[in-house]
Amino acid sequence: MVDLYQGAKGYERFFFSRWRPSVIYCLNLGLARLLVWGPYPFISLTIGWRWCFQMYLGIKCDGSRTTMINNLGTPGYVMVLTLKELAAVRIHTTSPLLDWNNQGGQ
Repeated sequence: MVDLYQGAKGYERFFFSRWRPSVIYCLNLGLARLLVWGPYPFISLTIGWRWCFQMYLGIKCDGSRTTMINNLGTPGYVMVLTLKELAAVRIHTTSPLLDWNNQGGQ
């Protein structure tokens, strides 16, 4: 079994899932985008272009850990349950592409 906590900080929490995150709903109004992801609840609101104001709430996929465990031969997805990652407000760059590996932006 693969250690999901390899290299993690003491407060970080994860769980393993066989289900790939996918977009359930997308409302794109140009400078504003609302996304709802499943199968675990994750809602993201992004306002702006390139550098954006973003708010999100929910369980997101950790792309780095998912890639790490997939390279070790275990197919699946690592989901984040860290308290400070369940809800966030930030300003950063975002991608126009909707990808399970980048639910919260870049």
